Amino acid sequence: MKLFEQFSNSKHLVEETRFVKVYRCKIDGKPYQVLFTKKFANRYPTLHCKDNYIFWEQVPVLVNFMGRLHGQIIPIYKFSRDAGEGSVMVIRGKPGGIIGLDDGIFRCADKFDDNCINVMTYHQFKHL
Repeated sequence: MKLFEQFSNSKHLVEETRFVKVYRCKIDGKPYQVLFTKKFANRYPTLHCKDNYIFWEQVPVLVNFMGRLHGQIIPIYKFSRDAGEGSVMVIRGKPGGIIGLDDGIFRCADKFDDNCINVMTYHQFKHL
């Protein structure tokens, strides 16, 4: 059975912050922590994965009008996992980029690893 189908059948909401919803579920007998961003990412935000944090950088749409090239970087979640628990961060929409994948504890959807924090879009999560 697919990861998404098992998640849909056994999820329960644990925590809701300003930026993310945190769910816990069991997939193939292993506990998972699955996070969904509340805000949809269009082509302007960039996500940064650094240390145990996920940061959201919203670049201004009208760069010349705003007078800056970089947006404000906001920490949206700090990961704290139990031993033996898998983690998946699901980004709704299509962000402009994700920086810091495959460095340290963060992995992309193509290199899915149960022992790391897997960061992917909702479309990738549905087909995983």
